[in-house]
Amino acid sequence: MVNSQLNSQNLSFSTIQHVSFDVWLTLIKSNPTFKTERVNLLKHFFKIPHSVDEITSLIRLWDLRFTKLNELSGLSIDSREMYFLLLLQLDADEGLMHEAFLNNYYLEQEELFFKYHPTLIEENLQELLIKLKQKNISLSIYSNTGFIDGSTLRKLFLKLNVGNLFDFQLYSNELNCSKPSHKAFQHIKNEVAKIKYIDSNSILHIGDNPVADYGGAINAGMQGAIINSNGLTLNQLIIS
Repeated sequence: MVNSQLNSQNLSFSTIQHVSFDVWLTLIKSNPTFKTERVNLLKHFFKIPHSVDEITSLIRLWDLRFTKLNELSGLSIDSREMYFLLLLQLDADEGLMHEAFLNNYYLEQEELFFKYHPTLIEENLQELLIKLKQKNISLSIYSNTGFIDGSTLRKLFLKLNVGNLFDFQLYSNELNCSKPSHKAFQHIKNEVAKIKYIDSNSILHIGDNPVADYGGAINAGMQGAIINSNGLTLNQLIIS
């Protein structure tokens, strides 16, 4: 099963000198309690008249829309702009919808995020990353972001004891470009070039999205691999 999946993705680990990772549903998964608590915070912070269930549904709807917009445009909508649009539809108190208040909300949301933080999909991720490093393979992250900024994700990976294993981390909200755009993958190649001089085909990007991760990597001349969404785990991919 594993070998057939690897062959279908034309992946040869023997030629890999750098591995780039997606984040959500590749390395980590959300904590359901955070999502519930975030809705409660949003409702009370902005005096939203709608029910918790309605707010939850709209957050999910707009999250999917923003994800698709970012993937199609290759750009990255700022999380504060995302909240502005969401709050307008939720009939939030417009007197509270200004930048300073949104920044304060984000800080409180971040506290919740770390109280009910995401968990690693692979409990032995640290061990797996160390195995790659021992093969002189450098490591990085490129993640499209949504309501959670890259600065928060950097703190999370330190908390999860794997942050220091990545040579660099790139996030769409900081670069204003999202996968699968060529510009996004060019950023990966540019940063790798600061570490070592290698061909694009020696860079592997691993993610869960066939279009944003695998397709984007292949179109950029890199190698790509899909995990989790196809039944293949990172552990299987690395130790096979």
